[in-house]
Amino acid sequence: MWLKFSYLKVFIFYVIISYQKGCKMEYKLWYNENCSKSKEAKKILDDNNIEYEILNYLEEPLNRQLLLNLIMNLNGEAFNLIRFKESGVSTQGKINKMSVSDIIELIINNPECLQRPIVQNLKGGRNFIARPTSIIFSQLNIKQ
Repeated sequence: MWLKFSYLKVFIFYVIISYQKGCKMEYKLWYNENCSKSKEAKKILDDNNIEYEILNYLEEPLNRQLLLNLIMNLNGEAFNLIRFKESGVSTQGKINKMSVSDIIELIINNPECLQRPIVQNLKGGRNFIARPTSIIFSQLNIKQ
């Protein structure tokens, strides 16, 4: 009897965990509260009842794996994640030639140089830089 009850508990636990994973938010907004485009992106998502989590990347430390996951499904080249004027890199041409590893290190060490806002699809779809913010409508199939 006890053995059957334990299997039942394990099965119920598995079902609950699987359900919770399935209910996870679909999007993450990489957000800078001082950026007008980030605020616009947040408003578009809110106005269209899109559920998302916010990653305030200036307050929460970024790590290599987080950035690699973002880049792997990025709609565009990794160097597009860099805000040239804030990167400290002397020329745009140097950024274009940087390796993914170098780009990740630059962003980790200088998070303010990360382009924003970014909408990350947490369920395996394409991630995109929401500049201009109107791109959110076409990328998420929202009617304007």
